[in-house]
Amino acid sequence: MDNSQFDKPFKNYNELIDLMKSRNIIIDNEDVAIDYLSRISYYHLINGYKNLYPMDNEGNFLYKVHFIEFLYLDNFEREINALFLKYILLIEKSLKSNISYLISEKYGINTDIFNDDIQSTNDYLCRDFYASAGNAVKRRNNILRKIKKDAKRMYTRGSCLSLNHYIVNHNHLPAWILVNALTFGNMIQWFKILKPEDKEYVCDKLINQMFINPEFKIEFISRGLDLLRSYRNGIAHGNKIFASSITGYLPKHAALDIANRRLTTDEYNTGLGKRDVYSVILTISRLLDLNNKQLFLQQTITLLEYYNNNVYANGQTLLQMLALPENFISRLKAI
Repeated sequence: MDNSQFDKPFKNYNELIDLMKSRNIIIDNEDVAIDYLSRISYYHLINGYKNLYPMDNEGNFLYKVHFIEFLYLDNFEREINALFLKYILLIEKSLKSNISYLISEKYGINTDIFNDDIQSTNDYLCRDFYASAGNAVKRRNNILRKIKKDAKRMYTRGSCLSLNHYIVNHNHLPAWILVNALTFGNMIQWFKILKPEDKEYVCDKLINQMFINPEFKIEFISRGLDLLRSYRNGIAHGNKIFASSITGYLPKHAALDIANRRLTTDEYNTGLGKRDVYSVILTISRLLDLNNKQLFLQQTITLLEYYNNNVYANGQTLLQMLALPENFISRLKAI
């Protein structure tokens, strides 16, 4: 096939080596570089981090950059993302556990996912059990039906063993089984349509330390969970932690409170702690139980300390490339 007609034609590994050299990238061992390129694509590795460095109009680096530096950045990103995902999963499990407990205790232990009716009070996904203020009625109804629809799809595909087992072998489908078939996004939407008093219950179970103003907790949970979901979806699609694409945000009052006076209003107004790495760390730290919070913060600090020891070819430290202040690690120790 003739690729010459395309503006970005295919290049084999040797051609990629030549391209990197022409762009001012230093390669100490070509065989090693090719081995890495066979496991990490050129696009992901070089193009993924190129914006961290000054470049000319032709796309060449203004300063010599060693190939290993890109590997170093990729290793950091892989490790920090794996760490964050580990603890976000714990938060998701806690959300599922507490919502399913609340629903089962107050509204029953059966739903019919094969019937999109949401009017029967014998079904815990009955619309009467959820908030109906203002313009939320249509949204509430759509969310309840979507929960049933998504669970039914999981059953049809056989993608959730516990769901299929319960439907085949038992005469009811409790919430503590249903949640296994639901995504993080499903659970966040389910939380948002709970009645105010039910939201209060879930918030009190999820938050490890109450805010100075308790009225902020529901907004924090709603915004914070959206932020974590946006972050998780972003990295799953290859977005870089160095170029935040988070669509949610951490409310200012929550960011300042969790940061324990180590974040100022002026800093927040410039974006620090709003929808960046800092905001993800702050949100996770407030939604974990105290033991896991300490583990999470210590592991995060250890990673940052290790990778922040170097000054990169752009003259910056890792923290600077993440748009974080140089005293960021000491700030984390104060949370």
